[in-house]
Amino acid sequence: MFHRDKTGNIIAEVIDDYLPQDVADGLEEHFLSRNPQWRFQSKVAVEQLHNRSTGNPSDCFWAFVIWRCPEGIIAPEFEHVVPIVEKLNYRALIRIKANMYSATENILEHAPHQDFTFPNKSAVYYVNSNNGYTQLGDIRVESVKNRFVVFDGTMDHYSTNCTDEQVRVNINFNFL
Repeated sequence: MFHRDKTGNIIAEVIDDYLPQDVADGLEEHFLSRNPQWRFQSKVAVEQLHNRSTGNPSDCFWAFVIWRCPEGIIAPEFEHVVPIVEKLNYRALIRIKANMYSATENILEHAPHQDFTFPNKSAVYYVNSNNGYTQLGDIRVESVKNRFVVFDGTMDHYSTNCTDEQVRVNINFNFL
């Protein structure tokens, strides 16, 4: 499904049931297990790292980079995301990063940000279903397991945590 702005330009493409169910189940099982090497991040948006007084004190999460240009494969989880990479229409990968947001009593909206400021595409694969979401301008993309959303990587967007599951997990892809 394509989401358009008021002038008809495509803002995002949302694809449900992106992978075969057994592959989606395997990704959920792995990324919600004890195996990934999650690393604590004190702020979601890079802009907040320069000014630690911005944002909510609870605006933290766990993440790790799976693939980054120019290094290539950084984490063994790359083998788990190959089915997603194989479906991407890309000229070059920039980064693949896994994100895990802990649940809180109320939904926390993180600071708006851009993953990169140069022209690129961003995509998010939702590992598990929960009541968190990704906000792309006026478009809210709900966290539904095996959903994939693609959008302009220079577009301001923000994420949330969740309240109905222990964690919200997604995988972010940046590519050309």
